[in-house]
Amino acid sequence: MSADLVPAVLALLTGLVVGCVSAVTPFLPAEAYVLSLAVAEPGTVALAAALGTAGGQTVGKVLLVLSVRSAAGARPWDRLLARRRRAVVAAAGTGRPAPGDDGVPPGADAAGGAGGRRSDRTRGEGPLARARRRAAPALTGARRGLAVVHRSALALLDGRAGPAVVVTSGAIGIPPLLAVAAYAGASRLGVRTFAAACLVGRAVRFTTLALVPAWAGGLLGHG
Repeated sequence: MSADLVPAVLALLTGLVVGCVSAVTPFLPAEAYVLSLAVAEPGTVALAAALGTAGGQTVGKVLLVLSVRSAAGARPWDRLLARRRRAVVAAAGTGRPAPGDDGVPPGADAAGGAGGRRSDRTRGEGPLARARRRAAPALTGARRGLAVVHRSALALLDGRAGPAVVVTSGAIGIPPLLAVAAYAGASRLGVRTFAAACLVGRAVRFTTLALVPAWAGGLLGHG
């Protein structure tokens, strides 16, 4: 019993370190560590490595959530939306559209003076400036699309489905857990809830990987 316990404890502790480091960097894949150890030491040692890696990954992701939350203070997108709402309210008071609503530069005359100044300005612009001007609508559309994705992700994590999203991400990697952790830091999802869901998902993932070589060996042996 003691002969199996020492390698299992070492695998558990190593898994904690590997999982914690790999949680914040892509240069140390935790899956490769668990699989390689499962091939070399199937059974108790491989399962201990899987659980240790799951715990280390959870610690790393929780640290990422906390760092995002402490850096943001308040959700940055809420501040952007608040500034946008203030701009719309201010524009409503003057009868002019808010900056960026119609492509007219802020401060331009809506009666038509901006058109003349724009044509004077574009006559002497170079190819790079023309390319930037022509690409501006596409860039604006892309920014608005990203804003919709950002708000949807935050709303999903803020709601009842938030823990399920974290468990799914931790188990199968869709959506990527690194992105989920970053969004969780900007959401209202509780840190303890995130940690529990992340641990469950990661434990399922790495335990499955640790058992794959034994399952494959059994199938080949029966075949």
